[in-house]
Amino acid sequence: MERGLGYVATGSTDTAATLLRTSPWGRSLWITERAWTPPAGDVLRVTTIPRVGGTVDPKRLGDLRAAAAAFLGKDGGGLVVLDCLEYLVLHNGPDRVARALADIHDEISTRGGTLVVLIDPRSANPRLAAWLAREFDPLSVSAADLGPARAGGALTA
Repeated sequence: MERGLGYVATGSTDTAATLLRTSPWGRSLWITERAWTPPAGDVLRVTTIPRVGGTVDPKRLGDLRAAAAAFLGKDGGGLVVLDCLEYLVLHNGPDRVARALADIHDEISTRGGTLVVLIDPRSANPRLAAWLAREFDPLSVSAADLGPARAGGALTA
């Protein structure tokens, strides 16, 4: 993975978590609607349930861009993983989410960060999946890339 690029990946969240642990970046932000905690980095929960800090409403897509910018800060650099694509589409529609992802990617790229969008091909909107395949590089991590002690599945694009 290179700084300033965006990647699209399919696979389990366990394997993506392994990717975070083996990432060359010291900092990461995991944007998710899931109730689990990634093994490394900061977490931003996307939920309709109002909570104190660390959450954002799925209908407020601009807040995701602001959160990524705040995370990367002035120094830039870092990995941002978006693991709630289908949830965002449910609340906003595929066209609005595609525009928001383009904005988020631009923000992250200009700050020297890297964006990884996790997608479930079984439930993803076909038009949005095709757009992601055109706009983002495929990310493929095999068990061999992760090493024998870390291999728990394959993350493929």
